Amino acid sequence: METTSKANIDWDIIIQTIREEKCILCLGPEIFTDADGRKLEGQLATEFDIPNNPDIRNYYPQDGLFLFSTEESKTRFYYKLKRFFDGNFPRTENLLEKIARIPFHLIISLTPDNLLCRVAEHQGLPCKQDFYWKNRSPVSSAKMPGRQAPLVYNMFGSIHERDSLVLTYQDLFDYFDSILGARSMPTELKKIISETDNFIFLGIQFERWYMQLLLRILSKYNDKDSFLRYASSLSVNEQIAVFCKEQFRITFVQENIHEFIGQLLEECQKEGLERQAGAQPSSVLKGIRTLIGKADTDNAIRKLKEFLEQCGEPAEELCDEAILLAERNNRLQRRIRNGSIDERDAEVKRNQMTEAMLGIIRRAENFE
Repeated sequence: METTSKANIDWDIIIQTIREEKCILCLGPEIFTDADGRKLEGQLATEFDIPNNPDIRNYYPQDGLFLFSTEESKTRFYYKLKRFFDGNFPRTENLLEKIARIPFHLIISLTPDNLLCRVAEHQGLPCKQDFYWKNRSPVSSAKMPGRQAPLVYNMFGSIHERDSLVLTYQDLFDYFDSILGARSMPTELKKIISETDNFIFLGIQFERWYMQLLLRILSKYNDKDSFLRYASSLSVNEQIAVFCKEQFRITFVQENIHEFIGQLLEECQKEGLERQAGAQPSSVLKGIRTLIGKADTDNAIRKLKEFLEQCGEPAEELCDEAILLAERNNRLQRRIRNGSIDERDAEVKRNQMTEAMLGIIRRAENFE
């Protein structure tokens, strides 16, 4: 397989495109490979005991997709998957700590987690998150990325919004119907992709057919023949590497993902480009999250409605959702007071409302 060694990588060009916000980093599931060499799929197979899991009728490892026994089974799987991604991944977090210090303005993630932003915020580094929601209209005021406050864009949906995820073949077909129809991705983001001169792919599973289609879609938004592409992948074979080189002009590097990022961070440090922790601005939404953590649902919803009302017309849809959520909360409180719902069912509904409120907050970050 033809590759480029570290010595032959043009670090100066990579650094220059990062400095000028012309370099996009694309992260795939192989960044979750653990110290024992288990990829994300292997970890999920163990976590969910896939061969014996009654909720999973079939699993298609070549595409990482599922067929669920019922819709209720899919719901149960989703909450377990959410808990899985909210867990700890020491080796991956070590890698992401370095990535967070490299001043990429835009990072496209092909996994639905928010681990990179969690790691960045733990280091005191600003980070914004957004995601592609198939067949939904994009928020009119999209978060704009920048080197000092990068945007992590989850291309296959967010773990915090169940209906945005791609878990089944039907989800996948809906996704491509949406993205091929040029729906859901904000116009501002398409413009940024179209102006990019350098793409770096880390941990991408190029052998999957839909990944190659996704690369074509990215190429559709950026039809320049001149932009650069570097890739580091654990599993790419020679046939796929040749295909990607011929079709997408991707140059594979010999170094593994951790070595590549380690060297890139060193190059940024030499140029004085490493991101440094700074004072974080006060946040209304952060205060609302604190109220949620204290189970002060009434005040959390009230403050969320007030915030969205102040945002005006662009946040009108989210404001309507917050109003409906307040009505749901009032109905639940009445049922609790008159004893028409038992505590277990009430707890389930409280959790559902908390999830819905956090979902509104994440989307409302566009307006803060």
